[in-house]
Amino acid sequence: MKFSDLEESIHQAWQFFLPPFIHLFVLTSLTYLIAPELIRNLLTKATSVNVGFLNDEAFQKFVDFYGLNKLSPVFIFVGLIVFLYLVQTFVLKIGRMLPGRVTHTPEFVIACRDPLPSR
Repeated sequence: MKFSDLEESIHQAWQFFLPPFIHLFVLTSLTYLIAPELIRNLLTKATSVNVGFLNDEAFQKFVDFYGLNKLSPVFIFVGLIVFLYLVQTFVLKIGRMLPGRVTHTPEFVIACRDPLPSR
């Protein structure tokens, strides 16, 4: 394996993971600006989820018997990728539904000393 191959692989990983993280950050920030109590409520509900079944002896035996405890990082990684994909898809679909486009003419902005002329 050459260094350029490793560099290319890291670059492709960044291109794969960075946009969904940015979309998630923007979505969370906008939600916090619009409805700050919603984020607090979601965090409270997420931290109060009952995960007592993970300590159950029968569940532990099942996981150990099939060797699923060794695959738990893979499950978490795949779950994270699916979650980020769903967030990115949701953000892009919402963005397409919003009206309007922001455009500007650089010549007008550069040539105009007062962008808002008085009447």
